[in-house]
Amino acid sequence: MTFGNEGKAKSNGEQVEKMIRIGRELGLEPATPDEARTILGLKGLDQVKY
Repeated sequence: MTFGNEGKAKSNGEQVEKMIRIGRELGLEPATPDEARTILGLKGLDQVKY
């Protein structure tokens, strides 16, 4: 992902921050980690045996 005249993003975190900002500007709120797990049907860390 590029940032206009700023060039490429320096990290994944920078990309995520930009996408969150854009979403909020459009009236959307990002899912929390727990909400994302539910949406994607993933187990929580407490249910995984490592």
